Amino acid sequence: GGSCGSFLGEYQAGGTIIVLGLDRKNGVPAGGYLGTGMHGGAMYIRSFEMPRPYGQVNVEPCSPADMAAIADKLEKYADNFGVRMEVILSKPFWKLTPSQDNPYNSLYAAF
Repeated sequence: GGSCGSFLGEYQAGGTIIVLGLDRKNGVPAGGYLGTGMHGGAMYIRSFEMPRPYGQVNVEPCSPADMAAIADKLEKYADNFGVRMEVILSKPFWKLTPSQDNPYNSLYAAF
């Protein structure tokens, strides 16, 4: 629900990371070297500002399909921690995925 420090998703090989940054009004709620060596999975960052990952990571605004893919996780968080969905959805989300140019993709992850 809060922010995180540097090296989030370092060598992420799969799975999903969602950073809500509910403790921040401004700025990206993730530190430096975001996604260093990422070769699988996806990260979703809630922020008015576009995250600036390190290295070969794609960043794009979340599409309606992306938001539908994480909706159940967001709803569970909201229910468990007493946060209104309106608050969670009050900022845009960005999706970070490994670039096809990443040399580790062929070693660790199948696309």
